[in-house]
Amino acid sequence: MKWVAATGAVCKAAKDLRPVAVKKWHAVALFHKLPELAQNFIITISVLLIVAGMYWVTNSIWADRPGISLAFALDHAIPFLPWTAPGYALYYAIIILPAFTIRQRQLLLRTLIGFVLMSLVALVFFALFPVRMARPGIPTQEYFFYWAAALTYILDQPVNCFPSLHAADAVFVAACTWVLSRRVGIAAAVAAGIVVLSTITLKQHYVADTAAGVLLGFATYYGLCHRKFHNMRGQMPSENLTYPPRTAFWVLRLYALMVLFFWLLFQSGLRFEPVLPNN
Repeated sequence: MKWVAATGAVCKAAKDLRPVAVKKWHAVALFHKLPELAQNFIITISVLLIVAGMYWVTNSIWADRPGISLAFALDHAIPFLPWTAPGYALYYAIIILPAFTIRQRQLLLRTLIGFVLMSLVALVFFALFPVRMARPGIPTQEYFFYWAAALTYILDQPVNCFPSLHAADAVFVAACTWVLSRRVGIAAAVAAGIVVLSTITLKQHYVADTAAGVLLGFATYYGLCHRKFHNMRGQMPSENLTYPPRTAFWVLRLYALMVLFFWLLFQSGLRFEPVLPNN
């Protein structure tokens, strides 16, 4: 009797799970019906959300943890430039660029693995070598650039500094796209340079943080992607590896929409608590 009862319970549980399994199957089937570009975008965003979650959780947990300063004479000589906040935000356009450039799924996945790998390496440094950034106060929020800097400071605590993942990710993407699509790669290199400089001028990172991030980005590219990308480029026609360069313009459109969204928030009168110096 116990065996019969157990069998009945298992059958009932299986019936209860059928709708869930069917929904998952429908979701997978729907995903495969999407255009290739849409699939790549969804995969990219999914991985980036996981990576962002890793960063934001630790950033919140360690928000009040003391850390060392890596400020040198060059850091003190570089002024705080709030008008570089849009350049810092350009990072969020660069990290989705692979989805609009790399068509070959294997290469795209290798690029996304690079994001995960860099985040894991950075988390080890964040845990074992805590650096805390000394930030200036924001004197006003009545100008958009100062408002954007205040928002950046509120969303991102002055920890998880060394190495700079902004610099690492931007340089890594620029290196990957440079090999596969030179026109897109040049634009990505310029954008990466803007991001790297803005991490310093917005006082989000010390120069040492940013230098370490650049090294991490290049090391990840050469260790994980360089050989594979060059081999695939020699084996397959370019149209099978990458999308036409004009497809990358979607990244600029999305970036423009993001800036417009935050400008509208600023215009609506949204203001934050005063942002005081953090030494």
